[in-house]
Amino acid sequence: MRLLCLSILNRYFVTRCLVPKPTKRSKEPTCPTRLLSGDTRNSIKMAAKLRLVQIQTKAGGEIKVGVQLQDNGSVVDITSLDASIPLDMKSFLEGGEENMQAAVRAVEEAKSQGQGMIPPSDFIIKAPIYNPEKLICVGMNYVDHCTEQNIPVPEEPVIFSKFPSSITEPNGPVILPSISNQVDYEVELAFVIGKQGKHIPVSEAMSYVAGFTVAHDVSARDWQLQKNGK
Repeated sequence: MRLLCLSILNRYFVTRCLVPKPTKRSKEPTCPTRLLSGDTRNSIKMAAKLRLVQIQTKAGGEIKVGVQLQDNGSVVDITSLDASIPLDMKSFLEGGEENMQAAVRAVEEAKSQGQGMIPPSDFIIKAPIYNPEKLICVGMNYVDHCTEQNIPVPEEPVIFSKFPSSITEPNGPVILPSISNQVDYEVELAFVIGKQGKHIPVSEAMSYVAGFTVAHDVSARDWQLQKNGK
């Protein structure tokens, strides 16, 4: 992917926060996925909208997690401001709430003290995550796509998978297979899962989502629809 997932993840993903309406007992909303008790409302909003990226400085060095403040803007090098924050995105997400709150504090420190900022001219945006355990895809999930391929709309989701090794960075090359003459592409919404789960109730499903990104999904249609054991 970028994430193509022979296909691609986009350059960043935005964390999410479920903020329900205030209850009769409390005038303040609570956020079960991005809050610790006692956090301020500003922290709620910031944690809900962190734009997490992985970058590599143009001088070389390790790929590391950062927070981009705006489109094409500077990145807060949160790992330099807090040594407890892991360098890679997968490890960062595995740290759960503790790492999210550490990132929020690092961004607040960077904004107030002007430290840890890396200008756009000094870094390259990489894929937001390179080593997920799995990439689960849903096919034929909208009517127009089924119609253009002359395929009946399925009654149940069509599930398939791709390999983590198919991920490349934004603006990175997509190597076209020489055995295919029908390479196709689609823009997809990608959910980045933040914690382990199984048999999750629909009502709790979104609490397992760490954030969203955009995926550029590339497929070899001739192999998908005409070959591949058919």
